[in-house]
Amino acid sequence: MKSNRGIYRILAAVLFGILVLVPGMAWSQACDDGVDNDRDGLIDYPDDPDCTDALDTTEIDPIRAGAYELPGNAEGIDIEGNFAYMAYSDFGLAVFDISNPADPSMVGSYTGIIGHDIHVSGNYAYMVSNNPSKLCVFKINSPTAPTLVGTYDITNVQEPGSVFV
Repeated sequence: MKSNRGIYRILAAVLFGILVLVPGMAWSQACDDGVDNDRDGLIDYPDDPDCTDALDTTEIDPIRAGAYELPGNAEGIDIEGNFAYMAYSDFGLAVFDISNPADPSMVGSYTGIIGHDIHVSGNYAYMVSNNPSKLCVFKINSPTAPTLVGTYDITNVQEPGSVFV
């Protein structure tokens, strides 16, 4: 089970849809490589205040590779292989093919549930819904056709948060 977490960074934020970001270079070199990685006119530690020390990796600004716009709010996201799974407030689960970061595409979905957070493990996606409050389990061995295989009522939880497996 190979994950692309180290290759791309996906941001599902309070804005809309997904944004695929790729690192501009090796993260470990950012504050000790003699290059103005974040293009602020300052180079490396101690001259660049964005670097707290020579081992700091935060100087690099990610490069926008691509995006996919959806109305509403992305609430949570997890990545497995070349697919990003999004808990989506407006309709449930959205699955994106991110094998080409410049052109992410929605390849599957499951509607009728208000998604709040999601975690993927193997062939299953575990999504928390907060209206009604439940844990939803999806079989995702075919990312283009996620199948709801079970739910667990968590109405005793005031406002469900994150899910980890």
